[in-house]
Amino acid sequence: MRVRVRAAGVALVLLAGCVAPSGGAGVARFEFVERHMGCAARIVLFAEDERTARAAARAGFDAIGRVDAVLSDYRVDSAVERLARMDVGESAGWEPELIDALERAARVSEESGGAFDVTVGPLVRVWREARRGRVLPSAEVIDAARGFVGWERLRVDSRTRAIAGWRKGMRLDFGGIGQGIGADRALAVLRSMGIAQALVDVSGDLAVGDPPPGERGWRVLVMEGEDGARETLMVARCGVTTSGDAEQFVELGGERWSHVIDPRTGWALTRGVRATVVAGDATEADALATAVLVLGVERGIELAERRVGVEARVVERLVGGVVCGETTGYAGLGVRGWW
Repeated sequence: MRVRVRAAGVALVLLAGCVAPSGGAGVARFEFVERHMGCAARIVLFAEDERTARAAARAGFDAIGRVDAVLSDYRVDSAVERLARMDVGESAGWEPELIDALERAARVSEESGGAFDVTVGPLVRVWREARRGRVLPSAEVIDAARGFVGWERLRVDSRTRAIAGWRKGMRLDFGGIGQGIGADRALAVLRSMGIAQALVDVSGDLAVGDPPPGERGWRVLVMEGEDGARETLMVARCGVTTSGDAEQFVELGGERWSHVIDPRTGWALTRGVRATVVAGDATEADALATAVLVLGVERGIELAERRVGVEARVVERLVGGVVCGETTGYAGLGVRGWW
């Protein structure tokens, strides 16, 4: 791990675009955008003709929609909301997407010591209300919501698709992993249709397929600072996520509160932090990016370095400057040096 201190004013932003040739080897580049999971979802792919491209993109967007129909906490008919209306006990026969999401989330929760936790839903609701009403929640309200949070309480059986350990008042929130799952599902559908050279972007959570024709990877642009300085990562067959509070925050009680919540304390983050994670798929990158934000530079990078095939960079704002940390292999991903 490398940790360095730099001057203030650094912002790390993953642009939702890529640079690739317009064709080659009998294929052309196509790009499609639809709104899914509360944000713009983008599919970029290479196909032999427009008809093939449109059919593949339609199937990809439908896959994202199916994930949203299961994991959304805004849709009253979703599996997440149906589970929230349950009282206590165990139930079986839940959608495979929900069971898979819970299992993937639990692994990151365990490895991060609870810094990532999809049972954070009650706290998310408290902070959503705080942002809407612009009133800081009390410690009593936070503590009450925390009583329903704890990933270790849930037990999942993938064979019967059963969930045990639920009690009334618990709520799931897949905001830190759901978009990555959606991107991965869409990319898998494209591959099943013979479209391997593709990239799916769901609000900055990228599922990256085979490189474009004539390229060794997809160029993902990372912006640093108000002066517009940039770095380009060259990636393929992986997931990439950048998370932070550059846009999603609220100022209450004289402090800046992030949309990211520490499930262990119940409080939203007040330190400005941003993380870029490259992992085996978008699901892993999405969840790890959230965990890294909560853990901070040193512990976040330590978590990333324990995961095989994961690279990460974290930038945390401090008074008078910032602290930057990155995994030892991160710099090798860049087309040009970061420092």
